[in-house]
Amino acid sequence: MTRLPEAGDTGSAFRLPIEEGKVREFAAATKARHTSYARSDGAGPLVAPPTFLTTAAWWLPPGGGVLEGLADDWSRLLHGGQRYVFHGPPPSAGQTLVATQRIREVTERTGRRAGTMTFIDWCTDFVDADGTLRAEERHLTIRTDRPPSASGDPAATKVAPRDEPALAGFVDEPVSVTDIVRYQGASGDLNPIHHDHELARAHGYPSAFSVGMLHAGILGSHVATIFGPERVRDFGVRFREQVWPGDELVYGGRVVGRREAAGEQLLALRLEVRRTDGQVPMTGDALVVDPDAS
Repeated sequence: MTRLPEAGDTGSAFRLPIEEGKVREFAAATKARHTSYARSDGAGPLVAPPTFLTTAAWWLPPGGGVLEGLADDWSRLLHGGQRYVFHGPPPSAGQTLVATQRIREVTERTGRRAGTMTFIDWCTDFVDADGTLRAEERHLTIRTDRPPSASGDPAATKVAPRDEPALAGFVDEPVSVTDIVRYQGASGDLNPIHHDHELARAHGYPSAFSVGMLHAGILGSHVATIFGPERVRDFGVRFREQVWPGDELVYGGRVVGRREAAGEQLLALRLEVRRTDGQVPMTGDALVVDPDAS
């Protein structure tokens, strides 16, 4: 019988070198358009995109993760949301961090489509050579009794426009399997249900569906394009439904407030990924250093 993780479980510590080539690969996979990712003059540190720390999966030692026992059936795992908290600028190429996974909380509830659902709130902490916490990657993983049916209720997922001033939007090309596979290779998320159509259909889906973190990554890279990757302090997303090959998506958001933290003037952003028909498969939020603050 599969052992479910428990609050307090901790994985093995492992090193995460921030390599320039990997940063550039991940930036390309998340369609980062900030000029620093195309620069080759070596001027200044190359700051990683907001969701780059997901690549820690490539460095996780066998048996060192807190969800190792759940990999018996990928189709029963859902991704509820993810957040990145940076204590100062995000990591940059040339740094080496030490990462450790830990379970924060485990709860259960019963759903209509997927039976009993176990909500696993877990975190990866990243510290520098001095042991100073530099970043946190917070995850919500949901394990179901049975594979859930494909989500997507247009009436339930349309979001009305808001009155706040909007950021410039990024209109992407239709999602392709190439986009999905490129991101999987860059991030280390190799779950075959995202590219193997026969496997996806065998588990009740109409086809393979996209990786939620691909679109979270593109959304984060869009924020970094507007404000600069070194200004991102907090970035989080919530997954509402699957994204499918062929979907046409617009990435955007709005400034909804201001605050001060750790001596910095921050802008609070409300974010979303919207289909061209008005459905919203992903929402998010971010804190960025105000570029106009003195």
